[in-house]
Amino acid sequence: MASIQGNKVTIAHVGDSRCYLLRKNHFDYDDINNRDKDLVVYRTQDHSSLSFGWEMVDRCFFSFKPEKAVPDVAQFILEPGDLIFLCTDGVHIFVDPGILKARLLDDKAPEVILDTIAFLCEKFSDDNYSAVLVIAE
Repeated sequence: MASIQGNKVTIAHVGDSRCYLLRKNHFDYDDINNRDKDLVVYRTQDHSSLSFGWEMVDRCFFSFKPEKAVPDVAQFILEPGDLIFLCTDGVHIFVDPGILKARLLDDKAPEVILDTIAFLCEKFSDDNYSAVLVIAE
């Protein structure tokens, strides 16, 4: 989930979906091990593991165990041009992260960017997929 009020975004996450906050010309000098350090301000982490030969979600909202429904929460101040991209695992697992990041940062209309990502999912994904793209003004 991403909730925007004014210039602040609050991201709450559990499960195997993803939320990315990308900022053009961003560079995190404190995180030299982050391979996406040149554009990704924040990326949610999966709450899943491999079990019985397939992926099992370890934390989720719809559970009989309340401790499994505790989200990761992060807040950020948005800058003009920031991109918030929420997507299911059918997108982030099957589209190469470098290609996904490059397509999100294309200087094209949001509809064209999402059409391109949908095409990549249709070509490479064997899972269902959905995504939302928000561009801060």
